Amino acid sequence: MVAFVKKVDLEIPDNRITEALTKVGLDVVNVTRLSRKEGNIPTSTIKITSKDVNNRNTFIHTGLKVDSMHFNAEAASQNKKSVQCYICHQYNHVAKYCKTKQQICAKCCDNHRIEQCTTANDAIKCNNCKGKHLPTANDCPNVLEQEKRMLNLINQYSSTSSATTTTLLLHDSNEFPSLPNMYQRQQGLLHNDILDELINLLTSKMEKIIEETTKRLFKSLQQKIKKIEETISSVETLINDDATSSSSFSDSDEDVQIVNTKDKKKPKQQPPNQRNKLINQPLHLLQQQRNQQQPLHLLKQQQNQQQPRMQHQYYHLSQQMIVLKNQHLNQRQKQELLKEFDHSTVHSNRR
Repeated sequence: MVAFVKKVDLEIPDNRITEALTKVGLDVVNVTRLSRKEGNIPTSTIKITSKDVNNRNTFIHTGLKVDSMHFNAEAASQNKKSVQCYICHQYNHVAKYCKTKQQICAKCCDNHRIEQCTTANDAIKCNNCKGKHLPTANDCPNVLEQEKRMLNLINQYSSTSSATTTTLLLHDSNEFPSLPNMYQRQQGLLHNDILDELINLLTSKMEKIIEETTKRLFKSLQQKIKKIEETISSVETLINDDATSSSSFSDSDEDVQIVNTKDKKKPKQQPPNQRNKLINQPLHLLQQQRNQQQPLHLLKQQQNQQQPRMQHQYYHLSQQMIVLKNQHLNQRQKQELLKEFDHSTVHSNRR
């Protein structure tokens, strides 16, 4: 079956139109662009031959769509009138192939032309049905019968091909689902608004919680740093107190020895006090005892609980403390050696 599409751009080729039709599920037999008789110039009219009536009707209903361009389609008009010979006024052949070579008048049915006929208009007679009308009249029974026969042939020709299964089902809800109504759209918008509000509330609460937790962490870190500083200062004060006590003990010993020499009494052997025990011990033992007395293990436990930055700071401070203690012990040992040397020289001189 044939359909026509008009006002199609000359730049659109035929194969592109064929691809557009097959893409939407239409079965097309041929696509041809019509040309003018003079000069064979192509026109903007496209002739499209479909496989059957269903494809042709679907194409007329939907039209032609190429990319973003849309063109209307129209069916080819069928010629219902059959061919009639003007010599014998019979049907289904032309004058060129007419077997009757003698001209028959359309008015009186005699053997002459209608221009030479002198019969009155009220005496007209049809050559086919013998009625009072011309053989070409539309109300002639033979003409109506021929038109009916042509319609039967057209319908028979149209129904010979089986309908294709790829035609579009315009009334199918799966192919063309109904659009949501206004109530459903409003419900969807309300749901979206509620979700947006919930998301905003959750994000604001999460931000507040994160801020509070960070403040607590910073506060706890500051407290721990303050405790570490206090412990370090206490350790330093202990070291200073030990240094002052050692100097006072040495002065008291010298006074006692000088008094004993003046009285010329035999010196009594006194039990060694704690300080003398510490003096007689080696330097590495004194350092071990000093380290045991100091709360360094507590500092290390606190150090493991801090962040890497606090660990590095504490380690650096502990190293400095060890260096200071070593220096203090070395100075103390030197002082004790000097005092012993002075004491021995005093005894030797007195003897």
